[in-house]
Amino acid sequence: MSRKLISAGVAVVALAAAGVAYASIPDSAGVIHGCYSKASSTATPPGSLRVIDTGLGQSCGLNEVSLNWNQQGVKGATGAQGPAGPQGLQGPQGPQGSQGQKGATGPTGPSGTSHGYGHATGGIALDAAGYNQVDLISNLPFGHYMVWVAGTIGDNGGDSHASCELVSDGSSFADTGTFPTHGASYDAPFSLAGDDIVTQGSIEVDCHSDDYQSKNSFARTDLEAIRVDAFN
Repeated sequence: MSRKLISAGVAVVALAAAGVAYASIPDSAGVIHGCYSKASSTATPPGSLRVIDTGLGQSCGLNEVSLNWNQQGVKGATGAQGPAGPQGLQGPQGPQGSQGQKGATGPTGPSGTSHGYGHATGGIALDAAGYNQVDLISNLPFGHYMVWVAGTIGDNGGDSHASCELVSDGSSFADTGTFPTHGASYDAPFSLAGDDIVTQGSIEVDCHSDDYQSKNSFARTDLEAIRVDAFN
């Protein structure tokens, strides 16, 4: 075999080996392996450094010191925060959002304006046994009412006694109790006040005189009622 063919074969083998070595340096962990010759070495000049491929089983000689390093250096310290950049331009106005859900119902508002009712009578005879109706406010709407009445009971005969009461829906809700009346045309004053819920539309004043049989007793009254929202 000629020397040229032998040389060509050696060159091919060397190139193949170089390709394998290049592919394994650095290794899979990124480490480059080297060998540093000692000062006492006679095989190679002291201080020489060569790179080996541990993947191919290569290692340092007896007069060499293993020296390894990373292809990528260690992570440096975090740098200082840079200054704030300038404020950006205001962006365009976004589209209008969808309408929200209906909110909860608010609390009840304050009470409205009250409405008053009144009626007066004069000279109503108390000539029947029991109570006689002497005043009346009718056609009242349903509701809460503050009620008061002021009046007098007169007796053209002798001394006697009388009593009066406020009545709503057939039931008394305030009364005077018995009070004295005097003859000789003397008028005995009385007054009443109360509150009630009207359901059947009327409030009345009923009075009674112990002297009803003489037909000398009579009543004068002024009845007032104010409808309100509630009693507190």
